[in-house]
Amino acid sequence: MKLFILAAGKGSRLKSLTRDLPKPLMTIDQKGTTILEYNINCAKKSGLFEEIVVITGYKAPIVVDYLKKIQGIKISTAFNVMYSEFGPISSLWSIKKNVLLNDCVIINGDTLYDDAVFEQLDKCVSTSLFYSKKNIYENDEVKLIIRDKQVERVAKVLDLNKADGVSAGLLLVKGENTRQILYNYICKLYKSKVIWHELINQLVQENIEVYPLEIDSSLWYEIDTIKDYKTYHAQKGKVIPNVNN
Repeated sequence: MKLFILAAGKGSRLKSLTRDLPKPLMTIDQKGTTILEYNINCAKKSGLFEEIVVITGYKAPIVVDYLKKIQGIKISTAFNVMYSEFGPISSLWSIKKNVLLNDCVIINGDTLYDDAVFEQLDKCVSTSLFYSKKNIYENDEVKLIIRDKQVERVAKVLDLNKADGVSAGLLLVKGENTRQILYNYICKLYKSKVIWHELINQLVQENIEVYPLEIDSSLWYEIDTIKDYKTYHAQKGKVIPNVNN
C-alpha cells in the first residue's frame, strides 16, 4: 500500500509563515519537527506502507531537498504543474497511474495525524473515510452525512445541523474496481477547483461503499490558518515565533 500526501498548496491563509516556506514544512515543536516529517514518521511506525509519495507544487525544490534527510522508508515526489491554477484533484492527476495501480491512503499535507490514526488502518477491510464527531461544526469544515453505516455525502456546504461528523482528510482506497472509478473521476475533474473530497461523492454515486471510521478529534489537527497554528501550540504548551494575525 502507498501513502499519498497532498502538499502542493500555497498556504496563503498562513500569510508570513508560508511566504518563503511551503506549509508542510512549518515546524510544530522546539526540535524543528515539521508537519511533513511528523506524518512520515507516524506512517513509518505503522509498517503498512511500501512507499510514501509527496505531491509538491509551491516551492517544490525546498520540499524535495528536505525529504532527502528522511530515512527508513521509500519516499518519492511528484510535481503538480497545475498547483496554482486548479484544486487538489490536480495533484492526484499527477500521480493518477499510481492511484490506479495501488491500494492507497490519501492525506492532507497540512494536517497532523497521530500514530494511532495510522494504526486504525489495519481495521479497515474496505474503502474508508476517517472522521470525528463534534458538538459544533463550522462552515469551512468538510462535513459528512452517514446513512446505513456508509458515507452518503461529503461537503463543506452541508447543513451544520445535519452533519454527522467532520472529515479528518484521510481516505483509504481499497480494491481494483474502486481504484478504477476513482481514476476515471480524477481524469474528469482535475481541471476544477473543487475539494478532493468530491471524489468520494462520485464513488458513492457509482455505488461504491465508503465506510466512515470514527477517530477521536484529538488524534488529528489541521493547520490551515494563523489561528490554527497558534491554537495548536497553545494546546501543547509550546512557544511559537511571532506571527501576524
